[in-house]
Amino acid sequence: SKRTSAHVHTVFEVNYSRVDQIRKARKAEYEAAGARLTYLAFIVKAVVDGLRAIPILNASVDAENNVTYHREVNVGIAVSLDWGLIVPVIKHADEKNLLGIAKAITDLADRARAKHLKPDDVAGGTFTVTNPGGAG
Repeated sequence: SKRTSAHVHTVFEVNYSRVDQIRKARKAEYEAAGARLTYLAFIVKAVVDGLRAIPILNASVDAENNVTYHREVNVGIAVSLDWGLIVPVIKHADEKNLLGIAKAITDLADRARAKHLKPDDVAGGTFTVTNPGGAG
């Protein structure tokens, strides 16, 4: 992966007060719709909006150092498992609203932890978001 994808680690301090208010207010509504409204859903939505605004960031480098600019926005999300990490992909994330993203995250994370992902579920990512969680 390090040979084919740019690896960048950036840390920003963000005030999540408003996000937390929205999350608490709509958590039950999302659960009734079959989704867990996590902070990650808000982050993925912000990433998708950013990639729409600056599509040049939705790119990859191949083995010959050629840059490919992707039309589709397929966001990989890191899912922690007992034995390691896997990155399933939310396909066409730019076509989903916050509820759609939350549902996709819930579905992919649940299937990853149950070992029910298919090869297509972990292929085709154009941008990846990871969550360091408590490791920060």
